[in-house]
Amino acid sequence: MNAPVVFGPANSGSPSAPIVYTAFASEVPVISGGIKLSDSLTWTVSSGNIMVTTIAAGLKVDQLFLNGKRQIMARYPNFDSTKVILDGYDANCLSTTRVATWKTRRKDRDTSERFIRTNGAANRIP
Repeated sequence: MNAPVVFGPANSGSPSAPIVYTAFASEVPVISGGIKLSDSLTWTVSSGNIMVTTIAAGLKVDQLFLNGKRQIMARYPNFDSTKVILDGYDANCLSTTRVATWKTRRKDRDTSERFIRTNGAANRIP
């Protein structure tokens, strides 16, 4: 598919003849907004079981599935299934020393507003 599927009022029938979308027999329907990455991608081992590849410029990825299972994407702190809050956290993740190492966000890549809470005040990240 190269365009989204859109359901609107015309797809719902009428009060006297409603359209009902349902699974066939014992099938389990899957509605996914994802796209399949090209089979021609070259994956390499970064370290351990960490794999890396290069994707098309401008493609935004916030989730990755492999064989139907959501994968843990690179993050700091590392994923920790024993932690209830955010699947892992580090008390030092927002220290001034660590924040000073962050790269400056380029406005041409991301136009969303982001905020960080410090000393009880919300400050916009430029």
